[in-house]
Amino acid sequence: MMNSNDQPPSPGSLDFQPRRANDKAMLSRLANVEKNLPVVKTTVEVIRSNYVTKGDLAIEVGKVNDRIAMVNENMAREFSNVHEKIAKVSENMAREFANVHEKIAKTNETMVREFSKANDFSVREFSKINEISVREFSKVNEFTVRETAKANENTSNLRAEMHGEFTRYTRRVIGAMIVICSSLTAAVYFIARNVH
Repeated sequence: MMNSNDQPPSPGSLDFQPRRANDKAMLSRLANVEKNLPVVKTTVEVIRSNYVTKGDLAIEVGKVNDRIAMVNENMAREFSNVHEKIAKVSENMAREFANVHEKIAKTNETMVREFSKANDFSVREFSKINEISVREFSKVNEFTVRETAKANENTSNLRAEMHGEFTRYTRRVIGAMIVICSSLTAAVYFIARNVH
């Protein structure tokens, strides 16, 4: 229904196209009605000729009404059956959904419980691994300290030995040089005395 503020669409607008199509369809139906009017008139005349009195028409109308009532009753019964089936299906679906939700809840509970167990196991195992790592690291550290001390001691001993060897070698070299110098001095003195 058009409001007082609504303007009718112009013939060239897009909104006017469906109304134009509806008008064409209505005109087509009117043309069909006009075409079928003679048939309807003939049918009415046949009915009037067959049922002259109003009583006969009333009887026939009553029969038609009885048939309509029977059809309505059958339709009502069928609709009742359909609604009953729909109610049963809805009840079954609700029951199935409740079962599914219950299963999901149980599954979630089981998953939470299993995850808690796995988490506890992981914490215990990590604690064990950490304890073992600390113990092994302590052993490695002690071994490293001992080996470092041994290496330092060996290095000190080696330095002492090298220093002793160098001192002895230096003394031997100095002694040899003194002997050589003494020999040269004696030779020079001997040569000089014999020359004069």
